[in-house]
Amino acid sequence: MHRSEFLKTLKNEFPKLKNEINKQRGMLHLEMNVFHNFAQEQLLNHDENILGKCFQLANMFYINGSNKLQEAVDVSFVEGLAFEGNEWAWKIFPVNLKKLYENFHGRLKS
Repeated sequence: MHRSEFLKTLKNEFPKLKNEINKQRGMLHLEMNVFHNFAQEQLLNHDENILGKCFQLANMFYINGSNKLQEAVDVSFVEGLAFEGNEWAWKIFPVNLKKLYENFHGRLKS
């Protein structure tokens, strides 16, 4: 999966992100950061359904993505997530992404 497929999928799933993504002028990490910010907002709002969908998509982008897309998921989506005090979100976080998070932050403290 390449950047164009990532963008098409993201805009189809979350149309309200389209304008903000388009403002990033084709820079993949900034586009991924828009997705990260949206997911983090869902985490803080305790919206398990939408956050679960975000996590599933991020996992799909990582598993099926080009090397550049995998790097963007790791660096610009996963690394900045703040799970502290939100164990429920950690429980629904895909295993592949947990490994990336732990490689950067270490094990999440309960």
